[in-house]
Amino acid sequence: MKLGKPDVKVVLGAIGLLLASAGAAVAADYNVGSRWFRSADTDRDQQVSRDEANVLEVKRFSRLDRDSDGTVTVAEIDQFLSERIARQRESILRRLDADRDRSVTRAEIDARTADMFATLDADGDGGITSAEIASHREARRARGRSARDGASRN
Repeated sequence: MKLGKPDVKVVLGAIGLLLASAGAAVAADYNVGSRWFRSADTDRDQQVSRDEANVLEVKRFSRLDRDSDGTVTVAEIDQFLSERIARQRESILRRLDADRDRSVTRAEIDARTADMFATLDADGDGGITSAEIASHREARRARGRSARDGASRN
């Protein structure tokens, strides 16, 4: 498929967003509430001890050191990153590729944006506030807790 100039801009914009989000994830990696912090704080005391951090970092190192020789090579890093990119690609396609043809059209993005507004704009004023997002997020969490509670009773 040959891309026209507008299509190239959309693709480059998407790539830019992906790179920016990856940079933000790295910057937020050690903030309280981050995935790293929650994973490392195994005793849930809102503090990560050196021992807790070391356990988590050893796990991270082991994921990279594919042959368990105590050294992470460029090839092992490349393999790890290739697998991660493949997972991210599939995640993006699952979320955005409505017709499952393994490409994302502008129409699919427009439809997703319309659905997002229909879901999040609780007061129907044409804008989404941080309060509406927080309310939606809390409702999703409550549904998840309810579903887990119901499953544990069965």
